[in-house]
This record gives sequence, C-alpha cells and structure tokens, in this order.
Amino acid sequence: MEIVLVLLFWGGAIYGLLRDTKILIYLYFLGMPFGTFAVVPVELTKGLTILPSVAAAALLIVKVLGSSRGVQYVVRAAGSVDRLGLLFGFLFVAGIVTAFSPILFSGKVDVIPMRFEPGGGEEPLVPTLQNLSQFLYLTLSAFSLLAFSRILKHDYWISLSFRAIYVAAVVVVITGWVEYFNSIFGFEELLSPLRNASYAINNVAEALGERRLAGLMPEASSYGSLSLAFLSFLLFCKSTFVQLGFGKAGLHILQGFLVISVWMSTSSSAYVGFAFLVMLILLQRAHVYMFKPRAGVAVSGYKDLFIFYGLLLLGVAYVVLQPSILDPMLAMIDKMVLNKAESSSYEERTYWTIVSWNALLDTFGVGVGLGGTRASNSLVMVFSNTGFVGGVLFYGMLVNFYLRKAFPEDAVGKNLLMSLKWAFLPPLFTSVLAGTSADIGLFPAFQLGLMAALPDRRGVCWSGKRG
Repeated sequence: MEIVLVLLFWGGAIYGLLRDTKILIYLYFLGMPFGTFAVVPVELTKGLTILPSVAAAALLIVKVLGSSRGVQYVVRAAGSVDRLGLLFGFLFVAGIVTAFSPILFSGKVDVIPMRFEPGGGEEPLVPTLQNLSQFLYLTLSAFSLLAFSRILKHDYWISLSFRAIYVAAVVVVITGWVEYFNSIFGFEELLSPLRNASYAINNVAEALGERRLAGLMPEASSYGSLSLAFLSFLLFCKSTFVQLGFGKAGLHILQGFLVISVWMSTSSSAYVGFAFLVMLILLQRAHVYMFKPRAGVAVSGYKDLFIFYGLLLLGVAYVVLQPSILDPMLAMIDKMVLNKAESSSYEERTYWTIVSWNALLDTFGVGVGLGGTRASNSLVMVFSNTGFVGGVLFYGMLVNFYLRKAFPEDAVGKNLLMSLKWAFLPPLFTSVLAGTSADIGLFPAFQLGLMAALPDRRGVCWSGKRG
C-alpha cells in the first residue's frame, strides 16, 4: 500500500511539473497535514524524511523559477532590499555560518543536538547531517517564497491557491478525526502506510485521560499548530474567500472544526496562540469599524457585530446558569497552560532554549549553524543558529514585509494585504513560544510570497483569468 501511495504522489507531481502547475500547488498545500508520510524511502536518503509538501515545493520552484526569465527574476529580487534582498542576505549569512561554525567551534561549545533523544542532555558541537538538511529546508522555504512572489501577481493563481488552502484545511480536520477514531474502528492498516517517517511519532498521548488529536502529524502539538495556522488564515482572509465565491456557511463550519482541532490537540502553545488569535480578531474588528476603507472594499457590517456579541452574551448567560459545564475545559487549561511551568516538558524545553542561547554567546554571536542546536523558541533558534547578523536580517525581513503597501487604487489588494498581516501573527507568536526550527516554513513562505506580490497587482476586482 505504501508504494502505491508513493507512486500516486510522484505520478501527480511529475505531471504537474511537465504539464499543469495547478497540481503542484494543490500538492504543496494538501501535503501539509501529512507530516509523517515520506514520499522517498528513508533508506535512500540516509534517514532524511522528504514530506509531500517538501517534494511539491521543490518541483514548484523548478517549474516557476527554472526558466531564463525565472532566473532573471531571482537576480532582480536578490539585488533589491525593497524586493527580497533581505531574504537573500539572511540565506547567505545562514549558509556561511552553517558551513564554518560547526567546524570552527567543534568540541568547544555545548549544544542540544537536533536529533535529541529523550532523557539526553547537552553535547559538544560537531558537524552533522542535520546542518545540511536544515539549510536545505531553509533554502527550499526561501525559494518557495520567491516562486509564489512571482506567480501570485496574477489573480488566477491567487484564486487557485485559496481554493487549495480551503481543501487542505478540510483535510487537516479529516485526518485529525480519522486518526482519533482509529482506536475505535481500527483504521491502522489504512494509516500505517502514511506513517513511514524516520523520526519518532507520538500519536497516542493523552491529557487528563482524553486522547490528544494528532492527525497525521508527528505529535499533537504539531497538529495543533497546523490547525491554528489554517484557522488564522481562514478567519482573517474570510472576505477574500467570500469574494472568490466560497459560501459563508461552509467557511464558518470549517472554522468551527478547526477550533475543535486546536482544542483537542491540547497543545499549550496552540492554546496560547488561539487566545492571541481571539485578541487580534477583536483588535481587527475595532480597526475595521473605526477606520473603514475608503475604496469600497466589502467589510462585515454591523449585523455581524450584533450577531457576534449576541451569541457571546447567550454563552455567558448559559455559563452563569450552568457553571459546571466549564469544569472539563478549565481543568485542561489549568493543566496545559496555567501549570505548564511545573511540567517536566516545560522544564526540558526551557533547558533547550537556555543551552542554545548560551551557545550563541559562546560563539561570540556568530552562531552554531543551522541544525547545530535545538531550542523551544523560534526567536532563539534563529539567533543561535545564524548569529546576531542572521537574526537581525531575518526579523528585519519580516518588518520589511509589514511595511509593504498595495497599489493605491487596488482596493481588493489593500484589503487582502492587511488581512495577511493579521493572519501571519498567531502562528508567528506560537513559534516564538515553542518553535524548534529556524526555518521559515512552507505555509509562511506562501503568505510572505503573497505579501511580496500584492504591491505589483493592478486590478480593482478579481479577474479570475489565468496569468
């Protein structure tokens, strides 16, 4: 069964490379929920797991940037700070640090190895295969961002990408529940071919006696973070989905299921990220009602506001009358968030972060290279892996994206660009709490690529034409 799935994937991927780019974009997003499925046998890659979305991203880069015009676009983008110069600066610094630091500081700096074994501790820094693999992942994300920044200047590809994201969000929900009911209905024979990754898979964990929802991700926290990322995108970009023809009822149902997925993952970082998401929604709503766009962009009216607060008041009234209904929820929040600092997991992850930060200082701010150490904080990961220079370039790049503006007469583009800026924040906040990689990531690469493309859009509505 495993070989059949692998052949099906590569059949579609190769057809997409040779004939139809749409298939590659769908595979890019649809592969994200399959975080335990290696599409290349790990025996051939020396233990490196190549996921469906990773393979699709590589082929999409070849398809979009592999021509002479694509190469010219890369050169122009790399040579301008206003375009993607900071991205290439970060990639260059990360490559130099990764190539030389593990050799220069070998045995002189203590780190937490990327292939961390439970119960293990800090070890001396040495060059490993993870240095190469992590740099390749970062390069893949960076060039995926670049590829999207090129094709998403055209409405057709924006529309197609949004449809692929919608379908992928449905798959996130479905894989979560299929895996959850596996213990009841016995889907193991169906799911086992999709769990051939080389790394540890923890999909049977429990919290307060309840099974954690993990889907086809390595662990429940990964599933919770993925669900949160899709939820944030669907919520903040809702008006664009509606303009592209998606029904509001379907969007609301899907958003509701994603909320349940976040909740049942019982991931403390996903919980805090969800609370941050709710806070941002309230801030965004206040911003919309106080500063309505002048160019006629469709926004939710006061009717939505009354419905929202009406349902909120009904919920509060019900809780006042039946306070015991919140007991299971409060117990879970108390265990996974409020008392998280007392858990062994929190202590271990804090230990990783402290060791990685000290490794940065021990290398005089140069960094230990990508894959050199593990932390439970993406901010510390970026700085400890790529040094102070790399960290400044990376977060300077993110600030640069937030300073971008759409074409003045492009009301639709301005609305979408602002929505993207809101949607990007909850996953970023979650990664700072518990991120274990200095990689940009494939979903953020798409979002940043769209942010880079929108300033060049010149439309006033969705054309739907292929560009």
